[in-house]
Amino acid sequence: MTGPGGLFHLKDSPGAGRIRAPMDVQAHRTLVKSPPELWSQLSSAEELTKRLSEFGEIRITRAEPERTVVWEGERASGTVTLEPSGWGTKVTITAEVAE
Repeated sequence: MTGPGGLFHLKDSPGAGRIRAPMDVQAHRTLVKSPPELWSQLSSAEELTKRLSEFGEIRITRAEPERTVVWEGERASGTVTLEPSGWGTKVTITAEVAE
Protein backbone atom coordinates (compact mmCIF):
# COMPACT_ATOMS: atom_id res chain seq x y z
CA MET A 1 0.00 0.00 0.00
CA THR A 2 1.36 3.42 -0.89
CA GLY A 3 0.77 6.48 1.26
CA PRO A 4 1.18 10.22 0.71
CA GLY A 5 4.30 11.13 -1.21
CA GLY A 6 4.70 7.57 -2.53
CA LEU A 7 6.07 6.17 0.75
CA PHE A 8 5.14 2.60 1.57
CA HIS A 9 2.98 1.67 4.52
CA LEU A 10 3.70 -1.90 5.53
CA LYS A 11 1.19 -2.25 8.40
CA ASP A 12 -1.48 -3.65 6.04
CA SER A 13 0.84 -5.87 4.02
CA PRO A 14 0.97 -9.67 4.32
CA GLY A 15 3.01 -10.70 7.32
CA ALA A 16 2.43 -7.39 9.12
CA GLY A 17 3.43 -7.66 12.76
CA ARG A 18 6.43 -9.90 12.12
CA ILE A 19 9.86 -8.63 13.03
CA ARG A 20 11.68 -7.52 9.90
CA ALA A 21 15.15 -6.22 9.12
CA PRO A 22 15.47 -2.50 8.32
CA MET A 23 14.81 -1.54 4.71
CA ASP A 24 17.15 0.79 2.80
CA VAL A 25 15.50 3.23 0.40
CA GLN A 26 17.12 5.72 -1.98
CA ALA A 27 15.67 8.36 -4.31
CA HIS A 28 17.34 10.99 -6.46
CA ARG A 29 16.09 13.87 -8.54
CA THR A 30 17.71 16.79 -10.32
CA LEU A 31 15.94 20.01 -9.41
CA VAL A 32 16.25 23.34 -11.19
CA LYS A 33 17.45 25.16 -8.07
CA SER A 34 20.91 26.05 -6.82
CA PRO A 35 22.53 24.23 -3.89
CA PRO A 36 22.15 27.34 -1.66
CA GLU A 37 18.39 27.54 -2.46
CA LEU A 38 17.89 23.88 -1.60
CA TRP A 39 20.16 24.07 1.43
CA SER A 40 17.92 26.71 2.98
CA GLN A 41 15.00 24.27 2.63
CA LEU A 42 16.80 21.17 3.90
CA SER A 43 19.19 22.34 6.60
CA SER A 44 16.70 22.79 9.44
CA ALA A 45 15.01 19.99 11.35
CA GLU A 46 11.66 21.78 11.05
CA GLU A 47 11.87 21.94 7.25
CA LEU A 48 13.06 18.33 6.95
CA THR A 49 10.22 17.16 9.21
CA LYS A 50 7.73 18.82 6.83
CA ARG A 51 9.24 16.97 3.85
CA LEU A 52 9.84 13.63 5.58
CA SER A 53 6.80 13.59 7.88
CA GLU A 54 6.21 9.87 7.25
CA PHE A 55 9.30 9.20 9.37
CA GLY A 56 8.15 11.24 12.39
CA GLU A 57 9.96 14.12 14.08
CA ILE A 58 13.38 14.68 12.45
CA ARG A 59 16.66 15.58 14.19
CA ILE A 60 19.75 16.66 12.26
CA THR A 61 22.80 14.85 13.62
CA ARG A 62 25.45 16.20 11.25
CA ALA A 63 25.66 18.69 8.39
CA GLU A 64 28.23 19.69 5.80
CA PRO A 65 27.03 23.11 4.53
CA GLU A 66 25.38 23.08 1.10
CA ARG A 67 26.34 19.42 0.63
CA THR A 68 25.06 16.85 3.17
CA VAL A 69 22.54 16.53 5.99
CA VAL A 70 22.52 13.42 8.18
CA TRP A 71 19.21 12.96 10.01
CA GLU A 72 17.37 10.66 12.40
CA GLY A 73 13.63 10.31 12.79
CA GLU A 74 11.26 8.25 14.91
CA ARG A 75 10.90 5.58 12.19
CA ALA A 76 13.98 6.04 10.00
CA SER A 77 17.40 7.64 9.63
CA GLY A 78 19.33 8.74 6.59
CA THR A 79 21.06 11.43 4.56
CA VAL A 80 20.25 14.13 2.04
CA THR A 81 23.08 14.94 -0.38
CA LEU A 82 23.24 17.89 -2.79
CA GLU A 83 25.48 17.95 -5.89
CA PRO A 84 25.62 20.66 -8.58
CA SER A 85 24.41 19.16 -11.87
CA GLY A 86 24.17 21.15 -15.08
CA TRP A 87 21.25 23.60 -14.76
CA GLY A 88 20.29 22.45 -11.29
CA THR A 89 21.17 20.33 -8.30
CA LYS A 90 21.05 16.55 -7.94
CA VAL A 91 19.34 15.69 -4.64
CA THR A 92 19.81 12.19 -3.24
CA ILE A 93 17.84 11.04 -0.21
CA THR A 94 18.71 7.77 1.48
CA ALA A 95 16.82 6.28 4.40
CA GLU A 96 17.09 3.19 6.53
CA VAL A 97 13.50 2.52 7.53
CA ALA A 98 12.89 0.67 10.79
CA GLU A 99 9.94 -1.67 10.28
